[in-house]
Amino acid sequence: MRNKSLTKVTLGILLGAILLPAQVQPPPAPWRGAGPAPCVGSDGGILKCPPPAQTIAVRAGRLFDSKSGTMLTKQVVILSGERITETGPEGTVKIPA
Repeated sequence: MRNKSLTKVTLGILLGAILLPAQVQPPPAPWRGAGPAPCVGSDGGILKCPPPAQTIAVRAGRLFDSKSGTMLTKQVVILSGERITETGPEGTVKIPA
């Protein structure tokens, strides 16, 4: 008799664990404007936002061109974020503000 009740309890616990939905995290509190707005991940968690992409102009007095194997002078390299977007001689590349 005792084994039957123990089996029922064990079966009830197992079925309850399987059938009950997983606990869902509540959504983050609404943004109240204190500081920069946070980034929200795909799982609803709050993340540190990446900094916005900046545009940087590098004036190179000398720049090595690996394709031609020559040293170039008075070159400009434009970087947007982590990417090189434009390169060339000082007079032909427009440097952004």
